[in-house]
Amino acid sequence: MTNTIENFEPVFNKELENLFIDRMDGNEEIFVRLMNDEAFRSIAASHLMRAVYTQVRAADDHNSYNSSTIVRLTQERT
Repeated sequence: MTNTIENFEPVFNKELENLFIDRMDGNEEIFVRLMNDEAFRSIAASHLMRAVYTQVRAADDHNSYNSSTIVRLTQERT
């Protein structure tokens, strides 16, 4: 959660490549394009990385909010 998107990117790109390889049989045409078209892969990876990063950060913000709310409510009851 403390990583910047720049630190998140290399790990994400490796996991994304592994996912593409795992899913190769499901859609060979898109797999071939992702592996052979650097510009297409870069655009797809960038879009997916930002979406995942944003969702992870939002989930953490939401969880922190819930934890804070629980602590506050607990303190109010005691």
